[in-house]
Amino acid sequence: MVFPIPILERVFRHRQAPNTQPVPHRLARGCVRVELMLGGRGWIQDGAAWRELGPGDIAWNAPGQLTIGRSDPDRPYSCLAANLRFPGRVPTVPRFSRAPDPGEARTFAEEVLRLSSDESFDRAILGHYLHARLRYWVETDQRRHREEQLPEPLRKVLAAMEQNFARRWRVPELARLAGWSSAHLHDAFRRSLEATPHQWLLRRRLRAVRERLISTPDPIKQIAAECGFADSASLAHAFRARYGLSPLAHRQNHLRVTGKPFILTSR
Repeated sequence: MVFPIPILERVFRHRQAPNTQPVPHRLARGCVRVELMLGGRGWIQDGAAWRELGPGDIAWNAPGQLTIGRSDPDRPYSCLAANLRFPGRVPTVPRFSRAPDPGEARTFAEEVLRLSSDESFDRAILGHYLHARLRYWVETDQRRHREEQLPEPLRKVLAAMEQNFARRWRVPELARLAGWSSAHLHDAFRRSLEATPHQWLLRRRLRAVRERLISTPDPIKQIAAECGFADSASLAHAFRARYGLSPLAHRQNHLRVTGKPFILTSR
């Protein structure tokens, strides 16, 4: 899936002063403001109710919606706020989601603010990087919520595939894990996940590849083999079809944005 790339109009850190309340802004046509909570507590109007936001929460405010409108007087909120403008139709994105970890959200915010203050850094690249990371977090969070609602046999199958996604799984084997027929398993995947077992497994492998490309210096050939691809050529074909660029270009884009060849993570 290739997402439309917006124009980054402004990115800044908002720190609400103690014992004060923010003035909410209503977004104009074509504009989106993403608010990534970094600390404290805030509330945003969601229909007739107010929704509480804490560190790591993401509010994706679409045209016509209001930004954060209340703050805890004793624990005022702070957030990374990004104004994005879409030249065409504004994509539909779930309004509320979460980053995988509040600490990771703060590190990301510091990196974005540092790059934003560097006048020599390409603003278009920064906008692409910021948008892609936030959309990735939104999609990951939504997928987790969807999978929590799945039938227990299907969750059991997904857990096995997740634990060993590089393995060459066969549908009859997965069906036995669920206690279903192969046809029933296929139907459950399509109905609940909008994918076949093979498609789900391919997407999981590609997510692992994308993370490895920026978190390790491993050669692409090695990453392909360890993530379940026959060779680097088959990986490149699948990666380009999914993300619109080659694995090497993805790694180079990360280097161009962050100035770091890779980010060490626990594996």
